[in-house]
Amino acid sequence: MSAASPRCAGVLFDLDGTLLDSAPDLAAALAVITREQGLAMPDYARVRAVVSAGGSAILRTAWPQAAPEQIAALLPRYLEIYAGMLAEHSRLFPGIDALLARIERAGLPWGIVTNKIAGVDAAAAAAHGFGRARRRGGVRRHVGAEKT
Repeated sequence: MSAASPRCAGVLFDLDGTLLDSAPDLAAALAVITREQGLAMPDYARVRAVVSAGGSAILRTAWPQAAPEQIAALLPRYLEIYAGMLAEHSRLFPGIDALLARIERAGLPWGIVTNKIAGVDAAAAAAHGFGRARRRGGVRRHVGAEKT
């Protein structure tokens, strides 16, 4: 590759909020846990505004005054609920299939980098057609991630 004609070596995407609109399923999981705990579900717009900040931030929309330890205690149940419904309402953003097809036609490798908890990341990607059988992209997790 010369300085006169730089070429991209590959493309990495974040999963949530870039390739996938996962806010509906994340909010639906919150609705389940708030119902279990006898609380009202927060406004969807409030939840959607924090989905990229992870499960603790999503839980905090329903428990704004909770101590960090309380949020941490709720997180495993929230993630369990989410894992069971992570492809019910989430959808690829419009144009993503066409974009990925164009990247592949150009011969560029691509992948997904996410802060989702290990296991949930691959399940979410596979549920939306990002399995190896369909695409060359793989899922990689940020080291030390705590988020959904």
